[in-house]
Amino acid sequence: MNTKSMYKSIYLKSWGRILIAMIISFIFVVSVSRLHPITKAEKDAPLEIFTAYLDERIPDIMKDYNIPGANIALVKDGEVIWTEAYGYADLETGRKMTTDTYLRVESISKPVTAWGIMKLAEQGKIDLDSPVKQYLKSWSFPESVFSEEDITVRQLLSHCSGLPLGD
Repeated sequence: MNTKSMYKSIYLKSWGRILIAMIISFIFVVSVSRLHPITKAEKDAPLEIFTAYLDERIPDIMKDYNIPGANIALVKDGEVIWTEAYGYADLETGRKMTTDTYLRVESISKPVTAWGIMKLAEQGKIDLDSPVKQYLKSWSFPESVFSEEDITVRQLLSHCSGLPLGD
């Protein structure tokens, strides 16, 4: 297998994984929001009422979707206003999840990052077709057969920059 077909194979596999993760995330969000649409009164409810609702609802959702553990944080105006841990960090040992348990955000961070970048592009603060290296000053690209000088923001967002998969 030549290098080009190897990268194509890796690219197609990674897109498949990304697509599956995004579909699962979308289904989860839609199913949660449809199970209990938020009314105006609930939207304006005090934090204690909302978090009590989360404490009641999240374990049921985790059970329905076979999710062993989760950490949730609510952020308002850039400040964390509430955190809670549910379930288990390690099922084999029975170790409970805590708000200090480290978790990998994995693919769920991709749409959030893309949204933020697109907001900056709308404001003229980022040019999607400029080399990403001009914006990322303290980060080095992993080794690749592609020139890091040519990788653009748009290519990173569309997963066609040629960067290798990472863990």
